[in-house]
Amino acid sequence: MPAAIDSARRSSDAQDAAALRLVPGTVVVAFLLTCGRWGSYFGLPSRAVYITDVLLVGTVVWLLSQHRAWLRARWAVLRSGWRPLLPLGALLAWCLLRLAAGGLPDRSGLRDVAPYLYACVALFPFLAGREVDWGRTSQVLRAALLAHLGWVTVSKYVGALTASMPLLGGKVRIFEIRADFDGAVLAITAGVFLARALVAFRSWQGALAAACGVWSSLLVLQVANRAAVLALIVVLGILFADRRRSLLRLPRTVVLPSAAVLLVLALVLVPRTAIYGRLSGDAEFSGNAASGTTDARVEAWTDVLRYMQSSPSRVVAGVGFGTDFLGASGGDERFEGTTFKDVRAPHNYVLNTYARLGLVGVGLLAWTLAALAAAARQLLRRGRRVRDVDLLLVFTVGSLLVASLVGVILESPFGAVPFFWAVGALLVQRAGPEAPHKLTAKVVEELREPLDPRPGPPPEMRPAVPLVWTRLSPSTFVVTAGAPQRDND
Repeated sequence: MPAAIDSARRSSDAQDAAALRLVPGTVVVAFLLTCGRWGSYFGLPSRAVYITDVLLVGTVVWLLSQHRAWLRARWAVLRSGWRPLLPLGALLAWCLLRLAAGGLPDRSGLRDVAPYLYACVALFPFLAGREVDWGRTSQVLRAALLAHLGWVTVSKYVGALTASMPLLGGKVRIFEIRADFDGAVLAITAGVFLARALVAFRSWQGALAAACGVWSSLLVLQVANRAAVLALIVVLGILFADRRRSLLRLPRTVVLPSAAVLLVLALVLVPRTAIYGRLSGDAEFSGNAASGTTDARVEAWTDVLRYMQSSPSRVVAGVGFGTDFLGASGGDERFEGTTFKDVRAPHNYVLNTYARLGLVGVGLLAWTLAALAAAARQLLRRGRRVRDVDLLLVFTVGSLLVASLVGVILESPFGAVPFFWAVGALLVQRAGPEAPHKLTAKVVEELREPLDPRPGPPPEMRPAVPLVWTRLSPSTFVVTAGAPQRDND
């Protein structure tokens, strides 16, 4: 009997290892982090079918068809630990109510609500509970960041390559850089690899990681985008706050030469970057100077706020989905003469949420962001126990969120899907990877209660009742009591 149980356990381990190498949703997130905007245009634009939605639906179908028993076990864990998702769930529920209040939505309404519906992607990380999943997922995402760094470098310095590529959906070319999103992803890359360099600074792997981090930071400055620079500042600030003790422990033989090299690079290379020319008013950027786009945004935001305040119902519940509030407020005219085309959002995620969902939506969004801040703080307080995947999740949420305050990347699938996936992963990490084990321990503790309530001998004199374990997942078991075994002697 024990041999059969061990064999079943080994078989279950093998099946789990084959089926659950990655956290659900990792493939689509890695694809979008690698390709960005131009990757999201793969599909059938004439039928409004794009690869992002296909990959998401494929992930759901794969989970339902191949791992039903595993999903039932994870669903039990999700029901016991749903509270971390409550803020995001409340925001999603309010979106659905506002959508339903407007009647049958047209194409514009579906287009407006889609970025908020991508919040459902946050459920995917709650379906993973093994440490090895997060480790392998981190490896895949780091590979995606490196691939993104590679093609952005080539596209930036070999412009003829992008110009020769075909158009996708009639709008964007392969390897075409979207400055705000790709700059934010480069900021994530810089933070991830600089963090690894601080851990392995004495090895050649640490030197390569440092090179990738520094080059990513320089590319952020070269794409000449305000959102990207803000994202880099936030990521480096989080990195310094988390690794300040490691920085203070570095030997002077490492710190002084590294500081000298970075200072020389800053003095020589930064004045030659595109962001320096744009901020300094270089003639090359006269049509898209930083002051011009800033003024356009501020004036558009003022028009939207004035439009919202003209109706108490708009202030409380927003205009809903399908209404072009930017055009109705006149804010779209502010963007004329800039690089922005076909503008439907005010280039500020919080303001867009206020316009669509009112103060109720802003309050729910603030609740969600407060939960995320608490989750990030709890993870970063682990000190040396902070894992690579923890930092990657915090960097992703921080970078994309800050960039969305002066852009529209969270109103687009290539930004919304990675963001909400990282949100769900952060919240489940706050619950702790040991949460499923706590649930299992509780079940086992209940089974340790006396099976026979009638009076009898003391518990220490009762015969042991063997427990038969049936493994549903690496962290969830079904435990049944079997008959006492007899010695065959």
